[in-house]
This record gives sequence, structure tokens and C-alpha cells, in this order.
Amino acid sequence: MNNADSTEAMLKASGLKATAQRIAVYDALRSLGHASADAVVAALDGSAADVSVATVYNVLDSFVDAGLISRRFSSNSKMYYDITTAPHCHLYDEDTHDIVDYDDSGLVGIVESYIRDHRPEGFEFSGVDIQIVGHKTTGQ
Repeated sequence: MNNADSTEAMLKASGLKATAQRIAVYDALRSLGHASADAVVAALDGSAADVSVATVYNVLDSFVDAGLISRRFSSNSKMYYDITTAPHCHLYDEDTHDIVDYDDSGLVGIVESYIRDHRPEGFEFSGVDIQIVGHKTTGQ
């Protein structure tokens, strides 16, 4: 099964119609990993998919609503989208604004356990979103 077929099947399974635009946007985001809508538009520029900027934003919102991707907030006031929906951490480079996955289920578990044991009053806990902020060091 190629990427387009697997994307089409995944979209249908989530209840979304597998249009050419949705397939193109999802596949672009898959190749980018974490990206702003502008980066998705740029990745699609010159491709066979005829996708407007407004369509990219609408498609990304429909993916979030369907649980296929999540939103990531950054300190540069841009919205980024994440293709990985399983619980995981992120490393955010405050110099380049790059976001990369940091897989540490132990850290997520520790924070989730702590919050369950120390529930903030008047707040319903739905999950943990850990973003570690810093910058790359030389030699890495």
C-alpha cells in the first residue's frame, strides 16, 4: 500500500472524505512532521495538488477535529501541527522554532500521575502536553 492509499484509508476510517486536497495536505504534513500551515502551503507549492491557503487551514482544522493531528503552540506566536497523536514530549528550539519529538513515556507518566494526585480545583484534567524549550548546542 502506498502513502496515498494509506492516507485515503486513514481519512475514511476517521470519517473524512478522502479528497485529493486532504490527501495532499496530510502527506505534506507527514513529510514535514511538525509544521505551520504556511509550511504546508509552501510544501504543496508547485505540486499537482491545487490547494489554496484557505483550504489548507480548513483541512488542518478538520484533521484536528477528527483527532488525526494536534495543534502545537510556539513562542513565536505561530500555530504548528503535529502528525503524531500518541502522548509524547517535544523539544522546541527557541532560536530556529523547530519542534522535534522527544519520546519519553516515563516523563509523561510521572506528570500525569502527579496531576491525577494533585488535581487543580475547578479544572478537569484531559492530558499532558510537555514541551521542553531550549536551543541546540554546538557539536550536535
